[in-house]
Parts: sequence; C-alpha cells; structure tokens
Amino acid sequence: MEKILSSMYNIDKLSLIYEIPSGFMERVSMETRRLDFMTSFDPHFVLDEQYSTRKRTTPFYRVSYRSEEGMFFIGQFRNDTVGSITLDVDNEFLYSGHLDVLYQFERVYGLTFTHIRLFDVCCDSNQNLPRKLNETLQSKEYDVCRRGSRKTLTDKNNQELGIKISKNIKTLTHKERSPVTYYFYLRPSKCRKDITLRCYDKSSEIEKSKKEYILDSLGFTGPVYRLEISTFWYELTLQSQNKTGWSHQYIYEHLTDKDFLKRFFIKYINRFYTLMSNGKRYSLCDVLRLEPNKSNINN
Repeated sequence: MEKILSSMYNIDKLSLIYEIPSGFMERVSMETRRLDFMTSFDPHFVLDEQYSTRKRTTPFYRVSYRSEEGMFFIGQFRNDTVGSITLDVDNEFLYSGHLDVLYQFERVYGLTFTHIRLFDVCCDSNQNLPRKLNETLQSKEYDVCRRGSRKTLTDKNNQELGIKISKNIKTLTHKERSPVTYYFYLRPSKCRKDITLRCYDKSSEIEKSKKEYILDSLGFTGPVYRLEISTFWYELTLQSQNKTGWSHQYIYEHLTDKDFLKRFFIKYINRFYTLMSNGKRYSLCDVLRLEPNKSNINN
C-alpha cells in the first residue's frame, strides 16, 4: 500500500531590505555598547554583488529581540546601502514558529520594509519526491516542455522561455553526496540570474549540517525529502509588474501564512516544466500529487 503523502511548506532562506529612520545606526551603536539588543561582529570584507571586483569593509550586527514569547536571535544585518539595511534572517528562526516577532522588531525600531532580496520556499515530504520528479522527467511516457506559448527558434535552436524539449533538461549531482541531489534551472526573460529548483534527501543533509531543529519543526517520522525553490528580488519584481505574481509587500505580510507559501511554491515549480501524455497536459504538481484533486491543467 502506497504511503499517504504528507508535506509541509516553509521558508528556508530570507533576506530583507529595510529603509531605516534618521539616527537608527547611532541608536544601534549606543545599544551595542550597552550590550542590550545587538552585538557587532568585527568588520570584515563583504563582496558587493553590484560591483563584484570591489570589496568593502562593513560591520555586521547580530540581532536579538526580546518579545513576550521570549528572546529570539532574528539574524544579522549590515548597513551596506545609504539609508537602508540588509537583514539576513537566521535559518533556525525561520523554523521557530515565531516569525511574527520580525514584525514586532520592525515596529519598535521604526524600520520600513522596501523589498525582498532573496526568498527560498521549500516543500518537505515523507515521500521521495526528488527521485519521482527525476524519473518522471526521464520517462518516455511524457514529452517535457516549458510552460508558455510556442516561439520561433533561433538559428542556434534557442528561445527565451517557450517550449524546451526533454533533451535540453540539465541535471547536476554532487558525487560526494549520497543520495543524489538534483538541480534544475529556469532563466526568466530579462533576468541575469536563474531560478533554481533543488531536490534532495533532507534527512541526509541534516546529518551533516546539524540542523535538527528543522526535523523537530516538521514532526515527520522517517526520512524527509525536500524540493526547494530559490528566487530573488528582480524576478519577484518582474512577476509583480506583469501582474502574474505577488508584490514584495504582499509576500512580506504573508511570511507566516502556510497556505500562501504552498501557493507560491506550486506556482513556481509549475513554471519549470509541463508534461504531455496522450494529448493531455500535466503540471509538475499534478504528477507529484501536491494537489491531489487536480489531474491536468488547462492554461
């Protein structure tokens, strides 16, 4: 008898940009000296993504916040842009069930959210969905395509986002890691960075990373398998402008909404490939049974 699929959706990586009020860094400096809510790391070199050949010495600050629920290590921030900070939210805090404390911290220190820099959403399950996905994409039963309308091929047989046939599927594995990790890449038009779908045995990875708090938060018995979507600020902005996605503000306001995280994940995984079989079109969430009541898609 096939095991009933259980799945949970979480944020695994989150980097936020906030506009800071006048005097914020002076207040941080004062409170740091009092060892009250922040402790500065020693300044070290940070690679500036916009000017990749240039290094800047930027102090990092560890952010802890005391709320009614207790003391939480939220993450670390750097004042790498005039008038703004970049907050890299701590991974353990993302799985704590207290992500709403982030909003309290924002209000107390007068921060204004502007946009999301990095946003990774994962689907953890009790079934080996990574292997199932790979086997499905390699199966002769299906023709594998990109979503979107057909476009005329260039002389080099390339196109921006139209139909991609199965021979162009690219999978990479880490030889030193067992079991296999699969990577799939999607380059949206006008973007210089890929959206990544990473698929792997999470239980095995946790044995090496020592992030047992993830397993504790899931409550699964037995192995845990992960599908993980990694996206970034420009792609999120582009989707919002095209009215095919959610605004940065909407995503930020729904970070604790598991139903939203599921909708976000399914929307993005379905952008990678669609499958044609016997004249019917299927989405990836169909074949993985992430939405069991749907058998095929019509758009």
